[in-house]
Amino acid sequence: MKSIFYTIFVLCCICLLSFTTNYNSSSVVSVSSEESIAETSSKKINWLTIDEALRLSQTNPKKLFIDVYTDWCVICTKMEHSTLKDESIVDYINDKFYPVKLDAEMKRTITYEGKIFNFDPDEGENGLHELVLYLTRGRPSFPTVVFIDEHKTNPQPIRGFINKEKMEKLSRYFGDNYYKQYEWKIFDKMYEPKVATTTKEHKTHTRKRRIGNSQR
Repeated sequence: MKSIFYTIFVLCCICLLSFTTNYNSSSVVSVSSEESIAETSSKKINWLTIDEALRLSQTNPKKLFIDVYTDWCVICTKMEHSTLKDESIVDYINDKFYPVKLDAEMKRTITYEGKIFNFDPDEGENGLHELVLYLTRGRPSFPTVVFIDEHKTNPQPIRGFINKEKMEKLSRYFGDNYYKQYEWKIFDKMYEPKVATTTKEHKTHTRKRRIGNSQR
C-alpha cells in the first residue's frame, strides 16, 4: 500500500514540475515577442549611403543631412540612440532631407560634385577620408552633423553632441530655409522647440534662461 501512495506522489510531482517548466517557457516567449514588437514599431531615420543620396538628388533635389561618425566614438552612439530616435525629429529629417551615415574612416573612393575623394591614411590616428575633411572644413570632430543645400554647396558642419531641442532647431533652420532670412543667433532666440526635453535638459535650459534674464 505504501508503495502505491509513493508512486502516486512521485507522479504528481512530475506533473507539477512539467506544468511549471511549460509556464515559465511560455512567459519567456511572451516577453521576448513583446520586446521584438516594441523594437520594430519604433520609428527610424531612413539612412542612405552618400552615393545613394547623391544619385537620388539628381532626379529629386533635396538637402542632405549627414551624420559623420566613427565606430569607436561613444558620443556618436549616444546621440544616435537618443536625439536621433526622437519621433518628431525622425519624421522631419526623413521628410526634408536625404539622411546619410558617413563613416569618417571608410576606405572607398567617393566622387562628390565631380571631385574624387579618397581615404588618407596620414590624417588622424587611424586615417580619415578626404570627403570628411572637406565637409568638416578641415576640422574633423565626432560626431559632426553636416547640413548641405540642394545644390550640394557650402556644407555647414555642427560639431559635438546635439540634444533633441537643439537638433530640432538646427534641422528646421536649414530644412525650412530660415537660414536664408535670419542669422543663427537670431533664430536660436526666436524659435520655440516642440520636442519634449528630458528633465536634466529642461533644468539646464531653464537655468540658462534665468541667467540670461538676470544679465539684461
